[in-house]
Amino acid sequence: MNAVAIPDGPHLVRVWLEDEAGNADRGNAATLAVDPATISARRAVELNPPVFTGGAAPGFRVTSARRHGSTLTLSGTIAKAATSRITAKVSHGTASASARTNPKRGRWSLKLKLTPTLRRATTLSVTLTYTGQAAFRGSTVWRRLTKQPRTETLRVSQAAARRATPTSSSAGTGRPK
Repeated sequence: MNAVAIPDGPHLVRVWLEDEAGNADRGNAATLAVDPATISARRAVELNPPVFTGGAAPGFRVTSARRHGSTLTLSGTIAKAATSRITAKVSHGTASASARTNPKRGRWSLKLKLTPTLRRATTLSVTLTYTGQAAFRGSTVWRRLTKQPRTETLRVSQAAARRATPTSSSAGTGRPK
């Protein structure tokens, strides 16, 4: 758009963007009140640069989630220079548990004590939040943890093992010695 001639008197000017395919959203138009009689010279609309909050991405990752009894241990990695707090919240329905830690040398680990309701749950929602600092922006990671089925190991008692194993002298008879 090069120039627009506006007749004398106050006017309301609406401007919106349209791409090459013709897609436009007039509902998101910028509105400007203009009165050519009060403008003495051409003015360009000044745009502020975009606001960029924080620094680089911290590379916040969850690498392990292990449960032993009522303790859930979460661990992962983050940028080596990151030192700001990491907070974890585990929930199922209205029950929740939380813990926090600070990363050291690019690694973090924290332990959460699970309530009885969380111990019984088969699916847990985990929200991990890194608060950010001057060099790194804040970051949040969401994960759903599910219980893995345990493989059943069958143990045969010693007495049953003696009855089931034939001895050398009674091999073939099936009777114990």
